[in-house]
This record gives sequence, C-alpha cells and structure tokens, in this order.
Amino acid sequence: MNRPVTTIKQIADASGVHPSTVSRALDPKKRHLVAADVAERIVSQAEALGYQPNRLAANLRLGRSDLIGVLLPDIANPVFAPILGGIAETLSAEGYAPIVADAGNATTQQISFVETLLSQRVDGLILATVSQDDELVGFCIRRGLPVILVNRSEARDRVSSVVSDDDLGMQLAVDHLAGLGHRHIAHVAGPLSTSTGALRRDGFVRAMAHHGWRGVVREAAGYTREAGARAAAALLDGEATSQPSSLPTICSPSVCSTC
Repeated sequence: MNRPVTTIKQIADASGVHPSTVSRALDPKKRHLVAADVAERIVSQAEALGYQPNRLAANLRLGRSDLIGVLLPDIANPVFAPILGGIAETLSAEGYAPIVADAGNATTQQISFVETLLSQRVDGLILATVSQDDELVGFCIRRGLPVILVNRSEARDRVSSVVSDDDLGMQLAVDHLAGLGHRHIAHVAGPLSTSTGALRRDGFVRAMAHHGWRGVVREAAGYTREAGARAAAALLDGEATSQPSSLPTICSPSVCSTC
C-alpha cells in the first residue's frame, strides 16, 4: 500500500509556520533566509513525516534542473579524482548535482556532449577539456550557458577558470632538483596547445634561466602514460639534445622529424 504523500502545508502546520517558510527552509539555496533554529525544526519535522520533495515539478516550474555538466578529457586520469570530489561536495552543498561526461579531446565530440547536456536542461558547465583557443568555450558563450574552466584555461580568458600555479610549481621542481645537485635537467611537457602544457613549459624555461642553466623540453603528444613514455625515451636516447642557447631546446612531435 502506497504511503500518503506529505505536503509542505502539512509540515507547516506541524511546525507552526507559514508554508512559504517551509519552502525556504527545505531549499539549500534559500535556507539562510530562515532563522537557524526554525530551519532545523522544519527539516526535522519534514524527515519525521517522510517528506520527499517533487524536484521535477519544482524545477519545471522554475525553469531549472539543479544539474551541472562536468566535461573531462580522460576520466581515467587520476588527477581528476580529487577535482571531481571537490566539485561534487561543493555542488551538493548548494543543492546541485553533477553529470560527468568523459568527452575526450576532439572538439566535435565535446560539442556533441554539451548538446546532449543541454537537452537535459543543465544549469551550467564545468570544463576541464579546453585548449588555448577553444571552440567549445565560444559555443557555450553563444548559447548563453554559464561556464567555468578547471585545471586548464584558455588564452583569451573569456570565462573564469580555477587553475594551479604552474609557474611556481615548475620553480619548486627545478629548485628541488638543483638542491639535490642536478644540473642537466629536461622537461617532458604536455601538449603546448593546452594551457597546462604551455605554462609549465614557460615556467621551466624561467626556472632554468634563474639558475643560469640550459635544458631540454620534449613535448609529449598527449597526457597519457604512453605519450609520456615515448617523450621520455626520446630524451634518454639522446634524440633531443641541448643547443648552445640561453633557453632550452624545444622538441615537438609536430615539428621535429627526428622525434
């Protein structure tokens, strides 16, 4: 036998408040508008009565889904596990839930994923996929979709981004190796079409110059173990060698036939 559906009015009557107060107390985005003790009493009463909000009806009425699309270039990459954990925790506290898509690096596939997410009426997007000049960002801007970038940024800074300090990270890495007595240092860079690849490469150049040293930069074709292994093997085999210059030699698979 189905249990009768508990209504907001029943919770309001049991709590001794107006139904609008119950609505605000049960909405994480509006709970701050209700006195803490009153909100706690209402939430307890709602739980005791077995209240289950009809989120679908409410969202249809308000024109929102409380869903945020999250696009990743490679969900198997362990760097994204703590990022996703932080995203999920923060969204949950605000009454949202993430929809995660393993979108790869192909722009056409990424746009296809975004169109699918739009059909699910997502309220915004978090992109970890962008390149320096990203077509997907322009697509989202044209569609009026709120978007923020994570881990990577784009060259034109058209939208906000949350990224690490790649320059400082490279300085710390080179300083650490220098402290261990190393002088001949090479850097396996990510694809220079991405902000992470380009900024870390630039940080390495500056860190080496700070010590008055030359180095070698080998650009990997992608952020995969296989691409990194090929780049590292080329360095260890001496295929990318330092030139008499104040800056590192930059060896890119797109321009260097020997690599």
